[in-house]
Amino acid sequence: MLRRPASGWRRGGAISLLSAVVALATIVTTATASGGAKPGQKPFQLKIGNIMPLTGDLSAFGPSLDAAARLGAQLVNQALKGDHLNSKFSVQIVDTQDDQSKIPPAVEAAQKLASENVNVIIGTLSSGSTIAVAQSVAIPKNIVEITPTSSSPAITALKDNNLVFQMGPNDNFQARELAATIAKQIGSHALLNIGWRNDDYGNGAAALFKTLWKKQGGKIGVTESWDPNAPSFDSIAQKLVGGNPTAYMIFDFPQTFQKLGPALVRTGKWSPKKTFVSAEFRDANALAAIGAPATEGLRGVAASNGTTPLQNAFTAYFKRMEPGKPATGYESFAFDSVILASLAALQADSPSGATFAKDIEAVSNGPGKTFTYQHIAAAIKAIEAGTKIDFDGVSSPLDLSPQGAPNAERYDVWTYTGGQIKVLSTQTIK
Repeated sequence: MLRRPASGWRRGGAISLLSAVVALATIVTTATASGGAKPGQKPFQLKIGNIMPLTGDLSAFGPSLDAAARLGAQLVNQALKGDHLNSKFSVQIVDTQDDQSKIPPAVEAAQKLASENVNVIIGTLSSGSTIAVAQSVAIPKNIVEITPTSSSPAITALKDNNLVFQMGPNDNFQARELAATIAKQIGSHALLNIGWRNDDYGNGAAALFKTLWKKQGGKIGVTESWDPNAPSFDSIAQKLVGGNPTAYMIFDFPQTFQKLGPALVRTGKWSPKKTFVSAEFRDANALAAIGAPATEGLRGVAASNGTTPLQNAFTAYFKRMEPGKPATGYESFAFDSVILASLAALQADSPSGATFAKDIEAVSNGPGKTFTYQHIAAAIKAIEAGTKIDFDGVSSPLDLSPQGAPNAERYDVWTYTGGQIKVLSTQTIK
């Protein structure tokens, strides 16, 4: 406490007051340098809402990705507490809504989260739902939307959009990697029959692949799409196996293939060993539920999720923290989403999506010192000190483009055999 001297106040007042100000400034500077809040920073909480498929076609993934997102928030809050910033900034996942793997429930879920004043929506997992949520809720209400797995290039082309981000590989990457992989394994001029689910994801992914396959000299035989909710798949299967193709390419989800796969087996003309599938099939538990006659020997490509020390460390961490949840291989995308949004909001000193959205690209790119989830406390200290950081996710280095999508992806070529996913090779494409 500063005490007024009994005499001489007027004569030495300026000097005494200056000394007090300098002392106070020293205290503030020291506190900031040791991990305290920035001068003038107002306390705020980043509110996050999850939209996950807890039921429906993608329900094999939703619960685990929801758990991973919550682990991300928990880790950030622990780091903030360690840096003595928890009274100034915190992260809360306020709610998880089930989109039932369908578009109308996804929009309804987003509206519910908006009414709860969330700043960020983590979800959805499918492109059609992600686009619908963006157009009807996220963009109009200035809510940042980060989709862990939606892959349609149409997401980055949304009108008046600087709020929607993709953490997983874009379909452009998957189509290129699929075409290259199939060419290596069966020849670049082989004849393919191509089938896909008739929705935003299937239509977009199949169109990209067909263009690339023909461009490199590949031949296309029968093409067939289907309603994922069709009561029977026997007639579809009969059409899809027409002709004499070298192999098949199928864009679908495992839960739908649970009906299509057995129908293909019943034709007597089809073999899973001659079939390439999209990334969503990389789930040993889901394939086991379909049965070996329709799955043994399936091949595909998917974002790499277990070939680096960081990915292996995260998988072990997830299994330890969430022993009741299956590790599907996509948990890191939801985990990274929460951490990236948190670091961006902290850098912007604001929970407002319209304010911190630009920082999402900034903190995911160089130049700057690189940090991973294993050093989040250090990353927070660097941001508080005004140092540029480059956050590398578990799922990939991220390096998001101005359009909000990863600039490069690491891919695994895999096959399903003996009840297990076996990685054949891994490579990075840009």
